[in-house]
Amino acid sequence: APHVSWNVPSIDFGSIRVGKSVTKTAIISNSGKAKVEIQNIKISNNSDLSLVQLSIPLDARLQIGDSLKFEISFNPSKRNYSLDSIIFTTQYGDFNLLIQSKGINSEMRQISPKDISYGMIPLGKIKTDSIQFINLGDDVDTLFTVELADKTGENNFNLIPPIANNIIYPENILQIKAEFRPQTNGVKTNIALIKIGNKVLATNLYGEGV
Repeated sequence: APHVSWNVPSIDFGSIRVGKSVTKTAIISNSGKAKVEIQNIKISNNSDLSLVQLSIPLDARLQIGDSLKFEISFNPSKRNYSLDSIIFTTQYGDFNLLIQSKGINSEMRQISPKDISYGMIPLGKIKTDSIQFINLGDDVDTLFTVELADKTGENNFNLIPPIANNIIYPENILQIKAEFRPQTNGVKTNIALIKIGNKVLATNLYGEGV
């Protein structure tokens, strides 16, 4: 009779950020006294996992004393925890290898209004508001830049990012102060552009100098 076994009890990819790829190997061997017919090899129902067979027997059999090596890659497309298996089907039944995988990512959400109106402010006076984001994901994100879309002309608006840290941890709030200090009379507008990770998030700023 055959004795078919994997060289590892299971594969655990741990937590991998969405868009990254990690590859592990596994070997299945026949240490018994009978040939094994390979009827099917597949991964159960997870498009984020891929399977590459590195050695392919010409007769579709796992001979006595032979082994097959596989590469299993995990490239998560979304936040998700999954239990899957490599299903190695033979005439003697299935020999499965459990795979654990978790896709993680940051998820920044703006919790302050996307339009900030300061109303009418006397010339030379300052009114301060704030632009706030929360990380609802399960991985960190990074604040890269804080800038105004229009840097020419009057300096009516000013953005003040946090001094201490540009890393936004899960469940943490990022707060950026947004000041309006009108230099002349009239309606003033600008756009705050906040780059977090690979996204630029915009907030419209309005105010009137009187």
